Amino acid sequence: MPDFRPQLWPSLAALLMVPLFIHLGLWQAGKAERKAALQATLDQRLAAAPVALPAPAAQPEDQRYLRVQVRGRYDAAHSLLLDNQIHQGRAGFHVLTPLRLEQGGLILVNRGWTPFSGDRSRLPQIAVPSGVVALSGHLLPPPPARLEARFYPQPGRWSALWPALDLPRLAAEMGPLPPWVLRLDPAPAEAGLTRAWERPDARVGMHRGYALQWFLLAGGLALAWLGLSFQRKAVE
Repeated sequence: MPDFRPQLWPSLAALLMVPLFIHLGLWQAGKAERKAALQATLDQRLAAAPVALPAPAAQPEDQRYLRVQVRGRYDAAHSLLLDNQIHQGRAGFHVLTPLRLEQGGLILVNRGWTPFSGDRSRLPQIAVPSGVVALSGHLLPPPPARLEARFYPQPGRWSALWPALDLPRLAAEMGPLPPWVLRLDPAPAEAGLTRAWERPDARVGMHRGYALQWFLLAGGLALAWLGLSFQRKAVE
């Protein structure tokens, strides 16, 4: 019968690495559970009936995908095209227009996607509804705007084409803006605009997969250490 004779260096490596791998697996499993709770919240908000527009929360992320309804008039003079937006592999723009709310204030509305013609001297001309409109959609904080100042339109000189949604720069042109954008519901549709929004994905499966990998590494290393620690007796 083989003797159990653990060797020094393999034992030290296993003593250090197995607990580390287990810790990393538990960490990823915990992240997966938190992401699952987040996904459940987002799914609930996507399916919920719209509510009145609330005051901005201390953390805009707390109101991500909250479904709201608003009334007001579009500010057509400040309608803009957000550049480099891809839909089904095709380049285009998101069309955003500020809405002047009946109760006062502004909110930037993402009305949908429109394709790029291939000629930047001929930007899309999307009509803006006139009069009072009633809208519903989901609140989304815009992605961080990390571009240098030289990429944006010069202050005081309005341009319909923007490389990113820098809310402070836009507010300087339009007036105070809340920390999120209203992304309109898919229906009713507007001519020339597509609203095939992607479902939010908290990537629960990715973190569960990472957790499984760390646990398998821990188990594999433990088995390898056991294999090295048992040695056959020499035949006399």
